[in-house]
Amino acid sequence: MSELSGKDLKRAILEVLNSQAQGNKVNLLGRGHFQQGELESHLKREFNVDDRARAAQAFEKLRTDGYLQATHKDLADAENWVAITSLGRQFLSRDLKDYIDLALERISPGLVELRQGMWDAVERTSPDAPRQAAHSARELVDQLLKEGAPAQCTTRKERVRSLMQRNRADQTISKTDLGIIEANCD
Repeated sequence: MSELSGKDLKRAILEVLNSQAQGNKVNLLGRGHFQQGELESHLKREFNVDDRARAAQAFEKLRTDGYLQATHKDLADAENWVAITSLGRQFLSRDLKDYIDLALERISPGLVELRQGMWDAVERTSPDAPRQAAHSARELVDQLLKEGAPAQCTTRKERVRSLMQRNRADQTISKTDLGIIEANCD
């Protein structure tokens, strides 16, 4: 059985909680061999220790990002009873795309895939994962600059300047902003 990605787990958690008024973290994730969790039923698969650990990380990330919040309605376990927030419903309705994904998608849908690949590498625990994540991030920036800027822009500096001017049309671009970006390009 293939490994579940963080995005798959986040989507499943939001889908389960979106279908009910509130849910308990332990009931959602399960208790190993003692109790199957709602996520396992929803995904139609039995979790191993690693799956459950990744699901717990996804749950906490959703909470940290404001897509889930504690209901504080239970006296004994107030923090573990959660509900999906309106931000969580919006995130789910956008297929778990945040505002950066939406901006990248306007330039090229493939950029969203590159960004997801970068995050997948970040989530891995293998010794080579940081290098792979850094390589994916560089590739994302490179492709963003190539696909987002006009063809007449031949250098990285020109591409960055063009994208900034086009995407920040309602704001002035300070010399400091350009200086920082150009220094990074160098």
